[in-house]
Amino acid sequence: MHLDFQQCKNYYDSLKLIKIIHKFVFRSDDWQYKYKAKDQAKRNYYNLHQGPNMTCQEYFEKVRNVGEVIKSLGGSLCDDLNLKNELPNIPNVKYTDQM
Repeated sequence: MHLDFQQCKNYYDSLKLIKIIHKFVFRSDDWQYKYKAKDQAKRNYYNLHQGPNMTCQEYFEKVRNVGEVIKSLGGSLCDDLNLKNELPNIPNVKYTDQM
């Protein structure tokens, strides 16, 4: 049993528990699994939805927890965006970072 498990249990700290599990499951030198885990966490984020019986606070907690997992894996929700390549090529139109 991990030393911090009892503290997580007493304070209902699910994020810290996820971090503990992450340390046991994913070694820091195992990049292949780290990238797969980051992709899976992003997939989980994009598949989140608020059910009919879920309060706004519960939904917010779910979104925040998945975001923290992504951040703990070294990713972010906007690191994959390369919008300049996705925009249509229109002559005489220059895209900037502000657009």
